[in-house]
Amino acid sequence: MKITLFGAAREVTGSCYLVEGQKNKLLVDCGLFQGTSFAKAKNFEPLGFDPKILDAVIVTHAHLDHTGRLPLLIKQGYKGPIYMTPPTAKLTELVLLDAEEIMDEEFRRSYTPKLFEKVDVQNVVKQISKLDDSGALCLGDLKIQFHNAGHIFGSAFVRLEDGDGSSVTFSGDLGNTNTPILQPKAKPDASDIIFIEST
Repeated sequence: MKITLFGAAREVTGSCYLVEGQKNKLLVDCGLFQGTSFAKAKNFEPLGFDPKILDAVIVTHAHLDHTGRLPLLIKQGYKGPIYMTPPTAKLTELVLLDAEEIMDEEFRRSYTPKLFEKVDVQNVVKQISKLDDSGALCLGDLKIQFHNAGHIFGSAFVRLEDGDGSSVTFSGDLGNTNTPILQPKAKPDASDIIFIEST
């Protein structure tokens, strides 16, 4: 298994990890860079890989720094499934539509370029495949397992295992403390590598 980081490495936002198994390639998250103007400018740079090579996209949760460049991925030719939990699917649609409205308002007010249009958000929604937060699927030589991350509704951390038994876990954002409306985060199985988002 080969993992390449295209965001959220030595920085907080823009979560995006390319995972290559022996037979398949998938992306974990495709988030927006947020914060300074320098960070926002990074959203208009090339993704760093060809979206057409991907077999699947996995989304940990609906926050914009994990989902905000999904429309860009679709615009650039990705045609496959985008796996996420049912609550994440609903929240992702709302978050992306809200982001597009804000971009539209900024464009009308100060001609700030837009990263994507409403039709791109609609195309993301069409490609969403729902998977429970305790769900699993196999994609070629990769086994993908979701576990409840306890962060926001639908949030999951993702464990991937390849045919050789090597494993990696991507945390997304983990947990909240004493939040009565959320289930506590699940306990992850052991992994060879863990990517933890820590702020």
